[in-house]
Amino acid sequence: MSDILASTVKQLAYKIKDTKGHPRFAFFLGAGASRQSGIITAGEMITDFKKRLKDEHCPDELDTDEKKDKWLQEQPWYPKDSKDEYCKLFEKFEPKEYGRRGHIERIIDGKEPSFGYAVLANLLASQYINTIITTNFDDLVYSACSIYTGIRPIVYAHGLLASEMRIAAKQPKILKLHGDYLYSTLKNTQEELKTQDPNMERQVIQVLGEYGLVVIGYSGCDESIMKILRNISHKNDLYWCVQSHSLGDLSVEDLLKLVNPSVKALLEEKRGTIVQIKGFDQMMNEVGEIAGFSVREMFGSILERQDYIIDKMQDFADNYAKILLPKIVEALQEEHELATENANKRIINIQCLDLRGKASAARDAGNSTEAESLYRQIIKINPQYKRAHNDLGIILEDMERKDEAEEAYRKEIEFNEEDPHAYSNLMKLLRSQGKNAEALEIGEKALKRKATTFETFISLVGIHKALGNTSEANTCAAEARKQLAPDAWYHLASIACLSGNQEAAIVNIKRAAEEDPEFDPPYAKKDPDFESIRDDPRFKEIVGDSTT
Repeated sequence: MSDILASTVKQLAYKIKDTKGHPRFAFFLGAGASRQSGIITAGEMITDFKKRLKDEHCPDELDTDEKKDKWLQEQPWYPKDSKDEYCKLFEKFEPKEYGRRGHIERIIDGKEPSFGYAVLANLLASQYINTIITTNFDDLVYSACSIYTGIRPIVYAHGLLASEMRIAAKQPKILKLHGDYLYSTLKNTQEELKTQDPNMERQVIQVLGEYGLVVIGYSGCDESIMKILRNISHKNDLYWCVQSHSLGDLSVEDLLKLVNPSVKALLEEKRGTIVQIKGFDQMMNEVGEIAGFSVREMFGSILERQDYIIDKMQDFADNYAKILLPKIVEALQEEHELATENANKRIINIQCLDLRGKASAARDAGNSTEAESLYRQIIKINPQYKRAHNDLGIILEDMERKDEAEEAYRKEIEFNEEDPHAYSNLMKLLRSQGKNAEALEIGEKALKRKATTFETFISLVGIHKALGNTSEANTCAAEARKQLAPDAWYHLASIACLSGNQEAAIVNIKRAAEEDPEFDPPYAKKDPDFESIRDDPRFKEIVGDSTT
């Protein structure tokens, strides 16, 4: 009988709530925590490395994916152990540290903290926790703290810096075990990951002696880190969060099937607890609701920082009155005028935000007429309000008013030309009406403006297939898969169906129905992506027969 316990996010959240001002836990974040911020995971990087290595090195006479895969696996440098895939493939793809660093920077560039990081920053500011340990190169924790709170965590990305860390200090701390993309040293290769800096290792072990640990988004594949985690004190709690889209709560045995043996061994040794989560954002949302995600405190901290700047300017004016005071007064007057203008904009945005929330609730309740009215009120207040025309278009499509929906999507593109959702929705609408040439024009415009998501490329697969552009369709399918999580069953079903693989489409849509709580059978019934399997009895069984 296993000593591993199971817990819900709700139960963990109450334990976090009880420790405000005296943190009980440190958080350990792996790559999975940053996935909802748009940063791909190591597994997705591995898939990309394989594709790029085949593109760059594979002999031209190998003309099928099967032949290319076989060639790749036969290379002497190809890792024989799946645990080494990331390191060895990355080093083969980019042999020099400079190239690997640049690749990481391109992956991270422009990514913003997702909602989960906003909650995490709030928990740090409210002193529910004060230590974050992470293998991630990104700067999302610090960015979220800067954007949503007034705190400035100390970032330890080098062992030498970590040696100066004081565990008892109240100022929040971020320990970056693999380095930071802002620094020159990153850990990526097998040799680099083999050991941890002794100073960093020593400090992490001290943290594990002082606090329990909540692990989120980490696979446990790095032996040098798992070795450190084995130092967690038996008196402290170890919560290991495992992502699963299962509609029901899985048993401990089923959850353990989703982790690797080293994680299972650690949980058994430390009598740890396994937690089923839907994703980082969903988990942190639930924690924030229970522990207390203070929106008022968040906005208050922003205003406090503005008041602090004004007070400091007054102090500077005492010392440099002749030179500085006139400039300070002029700047503050301009700021006051701008603040008044921004305050009026803020009032309008608050009104629109309130109406959008009500419109979304009306749509969820099936009241399309009320939702339409509310979205039109938003547009009347602010015609350029982001996503208003797009959301109106969705409602109009629900009501089978396709011409009006098309007009709404085009308006959204006109006002917000970098919003990818309106392009994707318009492309799909045009495809459903057989207007593939027009849909292709919209897709090309989206590509030119870099207003794309995986949905853009999925639609382009269908468009190119319909127009007989097989090579372009395959390229777009590959790009869409590259951007999708491995368990994005619904969208993988779309790609398979549009690519002509109906059997894979049925398998994936079935998994979506079984595992995705947001699976929407009525939408799937009419989704043009599934036109070729719409009459398949297996598809009808999954989504419901439209004739009944």
